[in-house]
Amino acid sequence: MRPAATGETAQVGLVGDRTQNYAELLKGILTIPQSGFYTLYLSSDDGSVLWIGNTKLIDNDGYHAAVEQPCRVDLKAGSYPIRIGFFQAGGDQSLGLQVEGPRVNKQSMPAAWLSH
Repeated sequence: MRPAATGETAQVGLVGDRTQNYAELLKGILTIPQSGFYTLYLSSDDGSVLWIGNTKLIDNDGYHAAVEQPCRVDLKAGSYPIRIGFFQAGGDQSLGLQVEGPRVNKQSMPAAWLSH
């Protein structure tokens, strides 16, 4: 399939104003400032999947209302490729990525940690 649109965003979330029957693929670089254990929280209504590098860390796929799935992972300071796949069917829609870790209370993924 060919994308209907491409673009850039500084945050993890829904892009554009579509309402149903679409998908998004967000790709970029995640820069971790300090080594340690991090908990990543991927939430979506409907399905979503999170990869860091070639490792699928969270599989929140399927047709469902807003659901948050956590994953605890040991990350070294540095940069990693990140991908988030998302699809929307009917009803409500949402997508978000939060992080908690060393010196970081649970919050939306900081824009300063993301690049492309």
